[in-house]
Amino acid sequence: MRTKAREAAYKLIFQYLFNKDEDPIFLKEIIENNEYDQNDIDYIKTVFNGVVKEFSEFNLKVEGISTFERMFKCDVAVILLSLSEQKFYAVTKAISINEAVEIAKIYGTEKSPAFVNGILGKL
Repeated sequence: MRTKAREAAYKLIFQYLFNKDEDPIFLKEIIENNEYDQNDIDYIKTVFNGVVKEFSEFNLKVEGISTFERMFKCDVAVILLSLSEQKFYAVTKAISINEAVEIAKIYGTEKSPAFVNGILGKL
């Protein structure tokens, strides 16, 4: 099941939003402090690196609907996660949105799941 790996990638992306810098120590801690198989580790790295690589492009995609600077950071992180896994990890849009909404239920506000669903649905 990819749920724990998806949450790990989400945490890395959330941290990236504040520092705009890759933190190899944080990545190493997340991977070492959990039991991930190689597929999960590859997923985490691929999705996170995709966000770092395409942050500006993803921002432009969302810009027509909303602005990252005005959005709750938890919502931004989960939207970036979904966009990255769709682009770099061949996850279907429907599955990616559903999983993003589930993460938003855990880490966001009570309005986050509907907001994230709406943004990703429009994209």
